[in-house]
Amino acid sequence: MIHMTTKPFNPNYSQPPGAYLEDVLDQRGIRKADFATRCGRPAKTISEIIAGKAAITPDTALQFERVLDISASLWLSWEANNQLHAARERERQGLAAGIAWARRFPHREMQSKGFIPATQDPVDLVEKILSFFGVSSVAAWEEYWEQRVAAARFKKAARTEQNGYAVAAWLRFGDVTAATIECEPYSETRFKDALKKLRTLTRHQWPRFRDELVSTLAAAGVAVAFIPDLHSLGLRGAAYWATKDKAIIILSDRLKDESRFWFALFHEAMHILLHSKKTLFIDYVTNGEDGSLEEREADEHAANTLIPADAVNRFIDRYGRVPDSYSANALSTFSREIDIDPALLLARLQREGLIAWNSALNKQFRRRMEF
Repeated sequence: MIHMTTKPFNPNYSQPPGAYLEDVLDQRGIRKADFATRCGRPAKTISEIIAGKAAITPDTALQFERVLDISASLWLSWEANNQLHAARERERQGLAAGIAWARRFPHREMQSKGFIPATQDPVDLVEKILSFFGVSSVAAWEEYWEQRVAAARFKKAARTEQNGYAVAAWLRFGDVTAATIECEPYSETRFKDALKKLRTLTRHQWPRFRDELVSTLAAAGVAVAFIPDLHSLGLRGAAYWATKDKAIIILSDRLKDESRFWFALFHEAMHILLHSKKTLFIDYVTNGEDGSLEEREADEHAANTLIPADAVNRFIDRYGRVPDSYSANALSTFSREIDIDPALLLARLQREGLIAWNSALNKQFRRRMEF
């Protein structure tokens, strides 16, 4: 008696299970009419199964198992794989209509930066982008992601229009990355304590502080994702709530500058602490002041958390208020006293108008970083 393995059957081609049935009957010398009689089925039904015109049902699979001693689960597995393969082929034909949609994304950059697997096939690109976003169709993407990006609270940018497709891709990669970070339930008290600890990490150089930054925030219920800039969007960060117990901060390496990275982190943290849990905040790099009260609040609280106003006053009391009169040694000495990266002290003094934005001190203190 022939026994067949129950090893999972996952062909990369489509072949109706009736073809296997026909092979088995031929090998065993069983006539189709006799087999139909032994199964209690009309001969026409067996012929249609062999021709791929009729599906094998659970009842039929059990009958085949008794007559041929081949597991019913195998027959059903073959049938399911065949139907799934046929469905994929039908879907692939439909996906071709989404090629123009897929090309609106910066798909080559998404592939090079690991957002999606590399492919040269236009239809395969559509499928990979849909899978990346976790949606079943272009229509589903438009219903969910266009609404999500449109509803986001954007910090005013230097340019008024952005590539919404690229923004959505950047956010999605942040979603996926943040979902892999296990967090304790959110605690505002622990989050504030975490920010005090992170402030001291600013003196360390990237990527030495990366793991400690992630674990410190995760213990407070906040997942932080480092997502490379995409399509020169100018995004510096985003903040939102995934659940009532888990907040998300996404940070970009847009300016490749460590001090700006830290300010962006604390800016997004202020959105988590101060503003609506129902809002997605997306912040762009901008050289001007933003008119949004929420953004001004986030900037002000971030600046004062990193370097309190009384520390700025102490610096001025010691070194005077003459613009651009401060030495590198003065910044280094004072930053050590307040336990902060001197580049952040430099940026704060620039914000206060005490040092020019294009100061030569930039080259001495600012460190480059890239994800």
